[in-house]
Amino acid sequence: MRQSKSWFTWVEKRPQKEVKENEPVTQRRGQKKHYTKNYFSRYLSYVKAYLKQPFPEFAHPQANNSFHGLTTILLLSLFNTISLTAVANYFVSRYDWFANISILPNVSFTFTPWLFAIKTFFFLVISLWLLPVVIHCFKKIIYKEETDSAIWLSEFMGMNVFSLILSFIGLLMALLAPLLFFVVILFLLIIQLVILNMAAVVSFTPYSNQRFIPLFYIILGAFFTNVLIEFILFSLIF
Repeated sequence: MRQSKSWFTWVEKRPQKEVKENEPVTQRRGQKKHYTKNYFSRYLSYVKAYLKQPFPEFAHPQANNSFHGLTTILLLSLFNTISLTAVANYFVSRYDWFANISILPNVSFTFTPWLFAIKTFFFLVISLWLLPVVIHCFKKIIYKEETDSAIWLSEFMGMNVFSLILSFIGLLMALLAPLLFFVVILFLLIIQLVILNMAAVVSFTPYSNQRFIPLFYIILGAFFTNVLIEFILFSLIF
């Protein structure tokens, strides 16, 4: 069993190498560039592994990196934020025209795209991080499972890497023709939610034979807790 670690292990300071006074600046820059290139390569391997097998019986070795889950959350949040902001800005800027040809009421309101984008981004980051946290807490309390929480985040978000492709496609559509592709963009967002919920259910299936509490009620409790916190979070941000 892996020992449980804090969900904020990704912000802990890692030991830094002592920088020598006579070490060239170009050499230090080269080392950082090399590390970034290596991480990008490892992350691509992680994405490819979970695209081939989204719900593996055992976690892919590529998931043994505490930063992969966080990277996936940030990318998903960024892509979807841009899509939602582009669509919202398009419809709001043309609201008067839509009101004239439909039953929409003639109202005036102020829409600030950059503020909407910031709020949406933070809401999505916290929301995508929140569900695996709730699942981890339920598994730890009910099944006494001791897992590395940062690695678990990478494993859970690995099951959602297909959503990266969907969100990127939605981003391109929202930038090119938000009105024309509005229904498709909305459909892609719904599919991402379906995949996220599927990942949550699949993460509980290894405990289906443990009859201490029926699995149905455990999953229901986890979803109810998550929705309740999401509602409070939405109220606070928006």
